[in-house]
Amino acid sequence: MGCELFDAAAAYRLAWGTRSVPVRRIWRGGLALDPGAVRHMPGRVRLLRGAEHVATGLLVSDGIEGGEHRFRFKTLAFADAAPARDYAADGAAPPPRRGPQRIGL
Repeated sequence: MGCELFDAAAAYRLAWGTRSVPVRRIWRGGLALDPGAVRHMPGRVRLLRGAEHVATGLLVSDGIEGGEHRFRFKTLAFADAAPARDYAADGAAPPPRRGPQRIGL
C-alpha cells in the first residue's frame, strides 16, 4: 500500500540520537524495519531521505509480522523546505492604518 507522501524508490532511514537504521518499507500510516535492527528505540524519531530531514514523528510498535517489525505513526510532522518566518510575507500583511481611527458616537 503506497502513498504519495513518500517516494517508494527513496532510501529512508530512521534516526534518533546518534543511531540510524534503514527503513524496509513505508506507507501512510507507518513503516517497517528489519526485526533485528533495533532492540530499544525511543518513540520520538527523525525520518531521513539520504541526508535530508523529511519528518519528525512519534512511533508505536505494531508488532513483528512477515519478517519485519512494523510501527505506526502516532504523530508525523513533515519538515518544511524553508525555515519558519517571524514576519508576514509580502502581500499577506494587513494594510497600514492611515491617521487616527475615529469611532462615531
